[in-house]
Amino acid sequence: MLRSTLFTVFACSVLWANGQDKTYRVPFYENRANVLEIDIRINGTEARFIFDPGATMLSFGQRFYNELVNGMQLSDADIKYRTKTKLADGSLADVAVVRIKSFRIGDYELRDAEAMVLSNQQAPLLLGQSIIRRFSEVTIDRNRRQIVLKETANTLLPIPKLRLIPCSADAAAETARLLKSVSGSIVEIQDISQEPKVPPANALKRIYNKITVRYFDGSDAAAAKALGERFAELGYKPGQITLEDMTPYFNSALPGYFEIWINN
Repeated sequence: MLRSTLFTVFACSVLWANGQDKTYRVPFYENRANVLEIDIRINGTEARFIFDPGATMLSFGQRFYNELVNGMQLSDADIKYRTKTKLADGSLADVAVVRIKSFRIGDYELRDAEAMVLSNQQAPLLLGQSIIRRFSEVTIDRNRRQIVLKETANTLLPIPKLRLIPCSADAAAETARLLKSVSGSIVEIQDISQEPKVPPANALKRIYNKITVRYFDGSDAAAAKALGERFAELGYKPGQITLEDMTPYFNSALPGYFEIWINN
């Protein structure tokens, strides 16, 4: 009988001074439905979340959000943007993406994380891929009743397919420069190309920022964020970079595919 289960996921770049990997062991609990739950801390507030590799992001409902606001751990000023997301039943829901100053799971801490807040008061508390994908391996050790998280030093997050799209003729030269410089440090671009023509005006209606990173599968949210961080390294200010989840606009997902729209 198998006593552990291994999930292999992509890891974001984490640089350690000694270049060594790190492993974190976190106790898990099983609820009445035999679903795994773990204790985490969000901005110092402890809560028990469902461990859900099928969920896109760290997410919770309005009730837990209100609890954090009442405890002065979050405020409306922490809302980064509002969007729509596709739920498991295929329906669309309005959500707010908020900045989490400190996310802790066991001895692991992530600063400046993101969480998705659903308007549904009863929405479950889910630990999804935006956190899980930061580890190179996630093992369920049922003997010790622990989730084992392995973080690999100096690992680049692979981006299978990236398309750079200039929003104007003036942005074409900048786009050509980015073809040679976007890969590195945080992400490894496996296939990159440039749109040869400027898209028509109706395709640019939602492009307001200097850099818009678009992803087409919910599980790619963490990779899209890593792309945004890479553009920050290249000199773009955080306020000039927008991440846009395109899954609500398509009937089927396109995993591993990303677009960068470059505006002047």
